[in-house]
Amino acid sequence: MKSMNRIFLGWVDLVPDDWALHGYSTRAEWADAVNTLNYSLLRSCQTTYLAGRTVTAAKEKGDENATDSDLYIRFSDVRIDYDDYYLYVSIHFIDPKSKAEIATIPARPYYGNNWGFERYLRAALDEVSVKLQVEILGGVQKKK
Repeated sequence: MKSMNRIFLGWVDLVPDDWALHGYSTRAEWADAVNTLNYSLLRSCQTTYLAGRTVTAAKEKGDENATDSDLYIRFSDVRIDYDDYYLYVSIHFIDPKSKAEIATIPARPYYGNNWGFERYLRAALDEVSVKLQVEILGGVQKKK
């Protein structure tokens, strides 16, 4: 996947209807947090983990507009493990032109070692970004 320069990230669906389960006062408050977490994933991929690539992302759940992209990354099987502070997610690498799946990383835990619910999810999504970097660029790039 090293030759793929235009990447579209799908939506990490953290289920807006689970707002009370996550300790939020309203569905809208949780939806804002989900939006922020998805934007954070996009920014970390753009600026750090997939720097030098054109990375765009879904603006909301169901947005799969990967037009003009070389690679579509879809996330599924998203689950939060409160006991061990893990975010479970499957990652699907899809050719947007043929809709064929190139590869899949089955659901696995990404550890969010940080204090506070949103910060631990953001840390877990950073681990997801590292995994994307390894798969797309062929390894972890050294920081300058």
